[in-house]
Amino acid sequence: MSVKKSLKNSVWEGFALGTQMLISLFIIRVINQRFGIADFGTYNFWVTLVSYMGIIIDLGLNLTGIREIGVYQRTKQHKKLAVLYSSSTVLRGIGAIIASLVGIFLFYIGKLDMIQLLLVLSGAVYATFESTWFLQGFNEYKVRSGLIVLSQVANLLIAMRVTSSVLIIVLLRNIVFILRDFFAFLYVGIKYKAFTFVKVKEVVRLLKETFINHITLLMSIGYKRAYPLILRFVLDKTTYGILSAIYRILNIGLTVQSMFTKPFFSTMTHIKDRAKLFFMTWFSTALTVTASVGAMVFIFVTPLFSLIYPGLGHSGVVLQYFIGAVIALFGLSVSGHLNMIVLILHHYDKQLAKIMMIKVFLTLAMLYIFMRFDIMYMTFWLFAPMWISEFINIVYDIYVFRNRKIQQK
Repeated sequence: MSVKKSLKNSVWEGFALGTQMLISLFIIRVINQRFGIADFGTYNFWVTLVSYMGIIIDLGLNLTGIREIGVYQRTKQHKKLAVLYSSSTVLRGIGAIIASLVGIFLFYIGKLDMIQLLLVLSGAVYATFESTWFLQGFNEYKVRSGLIVLSQVANLLIAMRVTSSVLIIVLLRNIVFILRDFFAFLYVGIKYKAFTFVKVKEVVRLLKETFINHITLLMSIGYKRAYPLILRFVLDKTTYGILSAIYRILNIGLTVQSMFTKPFFSTMTHIKDRAKLFFMTWFSTALTVTASVGAMVFIFVTPLFSLIYPGLGHSGVVLQYFIGAVIALFGLSVSGHLNMIVLILHHYDKQLAKIMMIKVFLTLAMLYIFMRFDIMYMTFWLFAPMWISEFINIVYDIYVFRNRKIQQK
């Protein structure tokens, strides 16, 4: 794929992410204004939980799938492409069935009510047909961007009209995503003739191929989302709502990072000179981190924060959460950018998976220690287990680059 095509795809991706981020700000404001900061915490908890379910059910297929689609397209192996498409859907469907059965069991023993069960089941269906990453693999970035923007507009309309419960908003949000991704699933399958009979051998191969990537994604992306889920059981409802507010603008910073990161990846795949690649690695890291942290700080210090979260203000607790979150975002941005360079450009899958597992176990251990000795309630330190482990990840990435243990393929 040419550099021009790569940059064009990146522009469409940036447009989709940027529009999605702006509309999400309006959604957050509507929910806060109508339901209050405590119920916003409930909304954020279930949105995060459904998102985390998607990562688990996906089994790392999005990363492996994009790679293999590119290879099969270049080599015109259309039959293998069709088998990959159908088999990956079946594999995710199996994961969704397991997740649904767990949800039904929790409902049966009284841990979930009916609306919460529907959230789990709809989240499982959404994860089964989550096909927007296939649009990336087939270079259908324009279609992908259009679907993302339309679904986000629909979510805004839902938030503006529903007044009964934040859980109903999340449920309707899941239904919107199901419709969006089912359309993408049919679009790719029909246009590229990707529907075919599923082969058990291909399903098993995919499961083996994606295992390491799944562990890596679950650890690197998933634990960022699992972190606030764990804190929901530690903090009271209002305090968790405040944390969710800060965590949301942290996620906006990460979205900005993605908007800057993708164009660099598209360009860096065409750089053969190692010295230039090293320079581009650190230059792109500095730029993306500045953009992501700058976006978060800008939102917090300007009237935009009060516009999004009316009545929250800049109290001592909010300020301390913000400082801890900025440090965490710095670590997340640097390690996230470097990790994706290692993973996408250098295929350093197994080694990266190991450091991810170490990082997550370290984070959970520190989280337990902090809660055990009540350090968690010193609000500045609420994000400390995350940013300490991220800095360890950064040291590892620097060590790898300095020792030139990564070889491009």
